[in-house]
Amino acid sequence: MFYKFISCIFLSIFIFAMGCSDAPNLGQQSYIGAASIGDLVALELNGNRFKISGLVGKLKNTDKSGTLEPKAGFPKHVFTSPEYPDFTLVVTPEAIAYYLKEFGKFVVGVPRKSQNYDTSKISTLYNYVSQDYENVNYGTFRLEKNNQWSVWRKRNGLNLGHNQADFFGTWSDSGQGYIVALVEGSDPKYAGQFTKGEVFAHLMLNTNGLLVIDLVALNGIAVGAPQKVIDPLKAYKTYDVMSPLVDKLYSATVEGNTITVLDNTFDIQYNQPWAGFLTESENRLGHGFKGIVSPDQRTFFGIDRLVDILGYAPGVIFAAIGREGEQP
Repeated sequence: MFYKFISCIFLSIFIFAMGCSDAPNLGQQSYIGAASIGDLVALELNGNRFKISGLVGKLKNTDKSGTLEPKAGFPKHVFTSPEYPDFTLVVTPEAIAYYLKEFGKFVVGVPRKSQNYDTSKISTLYNYVSQDYENVNYGTFRLEKNNQWSVWRKRNGLNLGHNQADFFGTWSDSGQGYIVALVEGSDPKYAGQFTKGEVFAHLMLNTNGLLVIDLVALNGIAVGAPQKVIDPLKAYKTYDVMSPLVDKLYSATVEGNTITVLDNTFDIQYNQPWAGFLTESENRLGHGFKGIVSPDQRTFFGIDRLVDILGYAPGVIFAAIGREGEQP
């Protein structure tokens, strides 16, 4: 009788384990990021559980939590949640991106640091793409060792000074996983838009230099990467595209100088309008997308017309995440 009892216990454990075999185990991971509505958020992963918390902004002191399960029809790094049917989470070694309409809509995050950033490693010029209440933008963003920052919209700030920037100010790092950028001044054409000393943005970086910006003063999000010449994308062939407008993922295929989305193929120009950007040739109604590539080429972030052909309105930021195992 005793042995039968023990056997039943082991059989029950085996059946339970088999039934739970599809549950992902992501270990314990902590991310911090920016929401497309202009809020600072944190995401915690623990096994197959997640928790999203608002840190600054409209979502402050609110959170959502639930369980994760693989998203059918997508690679193993893509998840959804039975508690939130519109939730889509993509996890890569260097960043996460998620869509959840009721909590920030579209979020990009990086692993959260528990100590100050190394100023010597993050002080450089970044290309960026952004979406805010003024629609979409691109340009350059510089972090300097003297704790100054500068933004040049639609301009390459490589050879431009701090006083030639559209926006500029000072930054500080208190070791909470993000940098606070304060407004010092702006181009006269933005007169009255900002108050000196107000928070312009929160900045977060991963170890490879991917920059995520919570645009506090502009109610938006920006993503940047160090400015450097890029070669045609070779690390990944198929990318899953995510944006703030819908919870669905669509695939894009990159082959050399072309990109194909939903049977539409377009030419790509590399290092245009300057080093580090990839740009779709402007042959669709005079528009084309502009994007930046993450340091390991796993993800590229862009704005505008790439997602418009999927039926979206023009003027939106997107993340395109490479499918592991589908490298050329």
